[in-house]
Amino acid sequence: PYFDALDAAIESPLVVHNYASILSQSRHFPTRSLLCMDEGHRAAESAGHHLEVFIPRRELISEFGHHVEFDQIIERANSDAEISSPELRKSVKRMRSLWWIYGVDPPKEEENAETFTPIAFAGVHTSMGSTFVPTRLGPAGSLLTNKGKRVLISSATILDPKMLMMELGAGKKDYEYIQLDSD
Repeated sequence: PYFDALDAAIESPLVVHNYASILSQSRHFPTRSLLCMDEGHRAAESAGHHLEVFIPRRELISEFGHHVEFDQIIERANSDAEISSPELRKSVKRMRSLWWIYGVDPPKEEENAETFTPIAFAGVHTSMGSTFVPTRLGPAGSLLTNKGKRVLISSATILDPKMLMMELGAGKKDYEYIQLDSD
């Protein structure tokens, strides 16, 4: 039933999603003529959460020992070094798969690897493990905005429209901000 509903949504000219749904299914949906985003002040945050990678502490310990530095994990994700832990290998693969969001694909063997810039993550370490998030949300925000030829973002709480547009990857000339009084 899920896949039947998904197929029907893909074929439909009008679809209602929450942010988590459109982010997880974005590769399947064609670009629409109009994308309406309500509660738009949460769009970039939702894209950022979608891109988080959590690595449990036990996996980090099994690979690096009890003391692991953030840079060691990023270095491992950016290298082709063998990873013994299957769970950590899966997490690192997810981190590497996020490169396409930034318009940068890992170099193929025949390409010049010197021009390749790996994705940058920031990390939060807790007793449970480490969570990695992209350091720039702009390219991530395009995961949402590129689903519409035109995008209407509405919200009662847009505090800084320029900052919101920057977080969604829109340039200064790519948007118009209209503020209306509340009824």
